[in-house]
Amino acid sequence: MGTYTFLPHTADEKFRVEAKDLNDAFATSVTAFYEIMLGKTLVQKKETKNITIRAKKLSSLLYDFLNELVFLFDDEGLLLQFVETLRIVKENDEFVLEASLSGDKQYDYDLITEIKNMTYSDMEIVQHTGNGQSHSGKVELTVVVDI
Repeated sequence: MGTYTFLPHTADEKFRVEAKDLNDAFATSVTAFYEIMLGKTLVQKKETKNITIRAKKLSSLLYDFLNELVFLFDDEGLLLQFVETLRIVKENDEFVLEASLSGDKQYDYDLITEIKNMTYSDMEIVQHTGNGQSHSGKVELTVVVDI
Protein backbone atom coordinates (compact mmCIF):
# COMPACT_ATOMS: atom_id res chain seq x y z
CA MET A 1 0.00 0.00 0.00
CA GLY A 2 1.10 3.54 -0.68
CA THR A 3 1.31 6.34 1.84
CA TYR A 4 -0.98 9.27 2.49
CA THR A 5 -0.79 12.54 4.35
CA PHE A 6 -3.50 14.95 5.34
CA LEU A 7 -3.03 18.53 4.19
CA PRO A 8 -4.48 21.75 5.58
CA HIS A 9 -7.78 22.91 4.10
CA THR A 10 -10.05 25.70 5.28
CA ALA A 11 -13.41 23.92 5.27
CA ASP A 12 -13.04 20.35 4.03
CA GLU A 13 -10.55 17.47 4.27
CA LYS A 14 -7.64 17.19 1.86
CA PHE A 15 -5.14 14.38 1.44
CA ARG A 16 -2.26 13.40 -0.82
CA VAL A 17 -1.44 9.81 -1.74
CA GLU A 18 1.92 8.56 -3.01
CA ALA A 19 1.98 5.04 -4.39
CA LYS A 20 3.94 2.71 -6.64
CA ASP A 21 1.29 2.70 -9.39
CA LEU A 22 -2.22 3.83 -10.27
CA ASN A 23 -3.98 0.79 -8.79
CA ASP A 24 -2.13 1.19 -5.50
CA ALA A 25 -2.83 4.94 -5.43
CA PHE A 26 -6.60 4.43 -5.82
CA ALA A 27 -6.58 1.67 -3.18
CA THR A 28 -4.60 3.87 -0.77
CA SER A 29 -7.11 6.69 -1.29
CA VAL A 30 -9.78 4.40 0.18
CA THR A 31 -7.74 4.07 3.38
CA ALA A 32 -7.35 7.85 3.66
CA PHE A 33 -11.06 8.34 2.85
CA TYR A 34 -12.15 6.11 5.73
CA GLU A 35 -9.61 7.54 8.16
CA ILE A 36 -11.44 10.84 7.75
CA MET A 37 -14.66 9.13 8.83
CA LEU A 38 -13.35 6.63 11.40
CA GLY A 39 -9.92 7.76 12.56
CA LYS A 40 -7.76 4.69 13.16
CA THR A 41 -10.77 2.43 13.91
CA LEU A 42 -10.89 -0.70 11.76
CA VAL A 43 -14.25 -2.21 10.85
CA GLN A 44 -14.92 -5.90 10.56
CA LYS A 45 -15.04 -7.61 7.17
CA LYS A 46 -18.68 -8.73 7.14
CA GLU A 47 -19.85 -7.47 3.74
CA THR A 48 -18.26 -7.39 0.29
CA LYS A 49 -19.21 -5.22 -2.69
CA ASN A 50 -17.93 -5.41 -6.24
CA ILE A 51 -17.71 -2.07 -8.01
CA THR A 52 -17.17 -1.21 -11.65
CA ILE A 53 -16.62 2.42 -12.66
CA ARG A 54 -16.04 3.75 -16.19
CA ALA A 55 -14.80 7.22 -17.08
CA LYS A 56 -13.08 9.01 -19.94
CA LYS A 57 -10.59 10.80 -17.65
CA LEU A 58 -8.59 9.54 -14.68
CA SER A 59 -9.78 12.45 -12.53
CA SER A 60 -13.39 11.50 -13.28
CA LEU A 61 -12.61 7.87 -12.46
CA LEU A 62 -11.17 8.84 -9.07
CA TYR A 63 -14.08 11.20 -8.36
CA ASP A 64 -16.69 8.60 -9.34
CA PHE A 65 -14.94 5.81 -7.41
CA LEU A 66 -14.76 7.73 -4.15
CA ASN A 67 -18.25 9.14 -4.69
CA GLU A 68 -19.49 5.55 -4.99
CA LEU A 69 -18.18 5.01 -1.43
CA VAL A 70 -20.21 8.03 -0.32
CA PHE A 71 -23.29 6.63 -2.07
CA LEU A 72 -22.88 3.15 -0.53
CA PHE A 73 -22.51 4.73 2.90
CA ASP A 74 -25.61 6.91 2.43
CA ASP A 75 -27.75 4.28 0.71
CA GLU A 76 -26.72 1.04 2.46
CA GLY A 77 -24.85 2.23 5.54
CA LEU A 78 -21.65 0.52 4.38
CA LEU A 79 -18.12 1.34 5.47
CA LEU A 80 -16.10 -0.48 2.79
CA GLN A 81 -12.72 0.19 4.32
CA PHE A 82 -10.74 -2.72 2.84
CA VAL A 83 -9.69 -3.06 -0.78
CA GLU A 84 -9.55 -6.77 -1.57
CA THR A 85 -8.78 -6.22 -5.26
CA LEU A 86 -8.57 -3.16 -7.49
CA ARG A 87 -7.58 -2.98 -11.12
CA ILE A 88 -7.68 -0.11 -13.60
CA VAL A 89 -7.42 -0.78 -17.32
CA LYS A 90 -7.88 1.32 -20.40
CA GLU A 91 -10.49 -0.05 -22.80
CA ASN A 92 -10.85 1.82 -26.05
CA ASP A 93 -11.36 5.47 -25.06
CA GLU A 94 -12.17 5.04 -21.37
CA PHE A 95 -10.70 3.90 -18.09
CA VAL A 96 -12.37 1.01 -16.27
CA LEU A 97 -11.94 0.38 -12.56
CA GLU A 98 -12.99 -2.95 -11.11
CA ALA A 99 -12.72 -3.39 -7.36
CA SER A 100 -13.84 -5.69 -4.59
CA LEU A 101 -14.23 -3.91 -1.24
CA SER A 102 -15.15 -5.26 2.16
CA GLY A 103 -16.31 -3.80 5.42
CA ASP A 104 -19.28 -3.54 7.72
CA LYS A 105 -22.47 -1.59 8.39
CA GLN A 106 -21.95 1.79 10.03
CA TYR A 107 -24.24 1.18 12.99
CA ASP A 108 -21.62 -0.49 15.21
CA TYR A 109 -19.05 2.27 14.80
CA ASP A 110 -18.63 5.82 16.05
CA LEU A 111 -17.91 8.19 13.18
CA ILE A 112 -15.67 11.22 13.54
CA THR A 113 -17.43 12.90 10.63
CA GLU A 114 -19.36 12.01 7.50
CA ILE A 115 -18.19 12.70 3.98
CA LYS A 116 -21.00 14.45 2.13
CA ASN A 117 -19.56 14.44 -1.37
CA MET A 118 -16.45 14.48 -3.49
CA THR A 119 -15.13 17.62 -5.15
CA TYR A 120 -12.95 18.31 -8.17
CA SER A 121 -11.41 21.23 -6.25
CA ASP A 122 -7.62 20.74 -5.99
CA MET A 123 -7.91 17.20 -7.39
CA GLU A 124 -4.71 16.17 -9.07
CA ILE A 125 -3.29 12.95 -10.48
CA VAL A 126 0.39 12.89 -11.39
CA GLN A 127 1.93 9.82 -13.01
CA HIS A 128 5.72 10.03 -12.94
CA THR A 129 6.41 7.32 -15.53
CA GLY A 130 4.50 5.51 -18.23
CA ASN A 131 3.30 6.47 -21.64
CA GLY A 132 -0.39 7.08 -20.99
CA GLN A 133 -1.28 3.48 -21.86
CA SER A 134 0.71 1.97 -18.99
CA HIS A 135 -0.38 2.35 -15.38
CA SER A 136 2.96 1.48 -13.82
CA GLY A 137 5.28 3.95 -12.14
CA LYS A 138 4.98 6.26 -9.15
CA VAL A 139 1.67 8.10 -8.82
CA GLU A 140 0.60 11.01 -6.63
CA LEU A 141 -3.06 11.87 -6.02
CA THR A 142 -4.47 14.92 -4.29
CA VAL A 143 -8.09 14.71 -3.15
CA VAL A 144 -10.49 17.04 -1.33
CA VAL A 145 -13.67 15.70 0.22
CA ASP A 146 -16.65 17.76 1.34
CA ILE A 147 -17.46 17.08 5.00
